[in-house]
Amino acid sequence: MAGHRYKRTHGKRASRKKRPDRVPPKPLSYYRIKKPGRCRWCGDKIQESQRKRWHADCVREYRLIYYPSETRKQIWKRDRGHCAVCGKKDPSWELDHIRPLYEQKGKKASDVDLDYWKPGNLQTLCRFCHRDKSAQEATIRSSGRKL
Repeated sequence: MAGHRYKRTHGKRASRKKRPDRVPPKPLSYYRIKKPGRCRWCGDKIQESQRKRWHADCVREYRLIYYPSETRKQIWKRDRGHCAVCGKKDPSWELDHIRPLYEQKGKKASDVDLDYWKPGNLQTLCRFCHRDKSAQEATIRSSGRKL
């Protein structure tokens, strides 16, 4: 009943919009391929079974890009929580994109580079190094220069 009262007084609640530059677009094959026997990620034919819709490697890659918890697990296994800048181990480590995601902002879905979300562009940073790096990137971005 409280939700109804809120809505009547204030109108609909504002929904939290996802930032489109933070989530990579899915390839066209993801939406176009409906029949079993072809991979929805890469679009290639699946040799093992005519009923499958994904290659095992494509599932791993998809989960790594679109599931942040899976990404964090993989990067933790690789780096063990050690900061890439100072080398300290921080229990509350942060995941950082080496090449910042704002470089992909405003691009068409077909022009977006998925490598920005892959492990080669991800690193572990302690809170302090991540704060410093983010501030440096914000300064560069506000001045209009490229990294």
